[in-house]
Amino acid sequence: MKMIIKACIIILLLIGLCFLGYYKYQEYQYRQSPKYKLLQKGYTEKQVQIILDKGTEKQIETIISLDYNPQIPQIMNHKDYKSDYFKRYLNYQGPKNIDDIILLVNQDIDQTSIPYSDDLLNIVKTPYFIKEKLSRYLDYKNKYPDLSYQEIIKRVNCGIDAKFYTNVKTADTNKGNLILINKYYQLDASYTPNDLQAIDDDNHYLTKEAALHFSQMINEASKVGYYYKVNSAYRSYSAQEEIYQEYKNNYGDTYAENYAAHPGHSEHQSGLAIDMVAQDPKGRDFEQTEEYTWLQEHAHEYGFIMRYTKENQYITGYNYESWHYRYVGVEAAKQIKQEGLSFEEYYHYYIEKGQ
Repeated sequence: MKMIIKACIIILLLIGLCFLGYYKYQEYQYRQSPKYKLLQKGYTEKQVQIILDKGTEKQIETIISLDYNPQIPQIMNHKDYKSDYFKRYLNYQGPKNIDDIILLVNQDIDQTSIPYSDDLLNIVKTPYFIKEKLSRYLDYKNKYPDLSYQEIIKRVNCGIDAKFYTNVKTADTNKGNLILINKYYQLDASYTPNDLQAIDDDNHYLTKEAALHFSQMINEASKVGYYYKVNSAYRSYSAQEEIYQEYKNNYGDTYAENYAAHPGHSEHQSGLAIDMVAQDPKGRDFEQTEEYTWLQEHAHEYGFIMRYTKENQYITGYNYESWHYRYVGVEAAKQIKQEGLSFEEYYHYYIEKGQ
């Protein structure tokens, strides 16, 4: 009986030792786990769970090797977090706010040679920012420190940080209705649209699509009693050359620059622009007529925009022209009107850069 009791005691001791050994082993394993090491660094259970859920094995090892940093789980839990950019988020010096770090790194601003500054951050945050123009924005801000960031973006996007008729490029005719022609973009002297159509009996022409939408627009206007007279539509390079020279001869260089395009720089050569006024203005300027008001309210529905507005004279380089309308297509015209953009702004942001 004593032998049996002794045997039972030994067995129980062995079982106890096994349990103790297993517990010690489990404790040892736990102490070697990333979770334990992260907790020892000072991270909370919630922070640790974020790190374990979002981090790769290598990233977790890196975090363990660093001092406690409460920003790390915040970065990893951000809605715009990209795992591949993990080290870049940690290494980017300058912004303190997590949202700002994520924003700048995600746009590869940390990969440029441009040092961080408040101006840089505010420019990147401004609507219609284009990364490739960052240096130009900053240069322009240094030159004109009192301008708002929004105005800086607008001016540089439109190219007016350079003088008119400098850095001139060939207009991209592949853009179709969205071709940009201004004091920085020109058409070749030989360019003529291949689908011109007459829009009246006075030898005024537009491209086929523009002519169709123009016809729809004036027909709709006529239903409410508004009628228009076309003064100009398509003009050839040589015709524009004559007009520009006539303006210079009669009114001087300054007037000509504000009211007439250099040959090759006129939208009329594209077959997408039209000058029109009220058929019977009754002695009033066009902008004082009901016909003008109707166009302001409805032209975009047919793909037309008033090209040279009062507020954008310094952008376009032309004085206000209430009569000059440009066909850009219905979708673009509606967006331009909705967002209150000049065509230059729309083109450089949405078309050229495809933002």
